[in-house]
Amino acid sequence: MTVHDRIEINAKIKLGKPVIKDSCITVELILREIAEGADEQAHLEAYPHLTVHGIHSAVRYTRRTRSRTKKSCSRWLVTEESAAWLGHKRLQLLIG
Repeated sequence: MTVHDRIEINAKIKLGKPVIKDSCITVELILREIAEGADEQAHLEAYPHLTVHGIHSAVRYTRRTRSRTKKSCSRWLVTEESAAWLGHKRLQLLIG
């Protein structure tokens, strides 16, 4: 099921976690690597089939999902509070 522009959820791929469409790259992985300091170029080099559009879709999907579910949070979704607790300023800027 495609849930956002380039994001899909399929129980047979990564246990149903949101992934970049037509890949096994999870939204969670993209956000974690951004928090660790990776930029678009690093992602594109590490995952040659990934596109800039896919990276941006992962961030937009998180923003949209976060705005709809501010009170409830699944394991893969990084909230502003958890980003602050972890000290991830980059994630605070991206999802805030």
